[in-house]
Amino acid sequence: MNSQDEESPRILQVATAQEGAIVFADICESTRVHETAGDSAAYALNERSLEVMRKATERVAGTVIRTQGDGMLCTFPKAAAAFTAASEMQSAHRGETLRITIGMHFGPALSGIGGDVYGDAVNLAARICSLARAGETLQTEQTVTLLPPLYRRCTRLLDTATLKGKKDPVNVYLMVDEADTQATMMEPATRAPAARTSLALELRYRGEAVKLDESRTKAILGREIGCDLVVNGAYASRQHATVEVRRGRYVVTDQSTNGTYVSDGRNSKFLKRESADLGLSGTIGLGAEPENDASGVVEFEQIQSGGGA
Repeated sequence: MNSQDEESPRILQVATAQEGAIVFADICESTRVHETAGDSAAYALNERSLEVMRKATERVAGTVIRTQGDGMLCTFPKAAAAFTAASEMQSAHRGETLRITIGMHFGPALSGIGGDVYGDAVNLAARICSLARAGETLQTEQTVTLLPPLYRRCTRLLDTATLKGKKDPVNVYLMVDEADTQATMMEPATRAPAARTSLALELRYRGEAVKLDESRTKAILGREIGCDLVVNGAYASRQHATVEVRRGRYVVTDQSTNGTYVSDGRNSKFLKRESADLGLSGTIGLGAEPENDASGVVEFEQIQSGGGA
């Protein structure tokens, strides 16, 4: 190579962004398992968990980018493939000692040294994963909109989150599975009797009321204008909880990030993406206990179906 070539400036190769589904999966409570089962057993469980996730990824033409301690980063060409892999990962961990959290986002990622990926889309998937509880898969709206209708029906809007580094709030969706929607009931002593057709459930908040009966079986509570009962609580989510008539019972289901507090005046229960029967009367606290934040308290009462609002 001549001197002119040696003195020429180096030409930098610009990485191109390629769109795809980015999935972060983290193993939960591995530290506790190390303490209770010992290092050898915990290591074996951890490796088995990572192998399950690797096989689920490769089965749908996904790529394992890297494993790092208790986590795995994967990419998929299609949102549906990522959804399928995530569902298989969670199913394989259900009932096991170790459980996982998963975060998904569809967007452009840059290729780095050794096949690694980086960029805003990768960071967003990691932050979505950090919001999940054990056994949950969370997705951004960009991912959900690209899913086939059959898959999209297995998601629901969980909340709108403000994430570090993002100017605008991000809509976060939860992957819904039949096993994840089982109701958590109140104690037998306080469990409500089956709702009779002559009764209705009235929900009240600051002078506004909604009545549930055989003609109207579901109401959404939250701070979003489109909710059936708009609750301007300091800790309320956009669509915080639903109350519905279910097989002759009145049931409240939390779908928020801060949780829902249900009280009948004697007993109280904290719900985190769970369900509970409502008694004859009481309060529902959106995001905080009623005594700590009165701004998010909804009153409920079973009334004669001919009365109320």
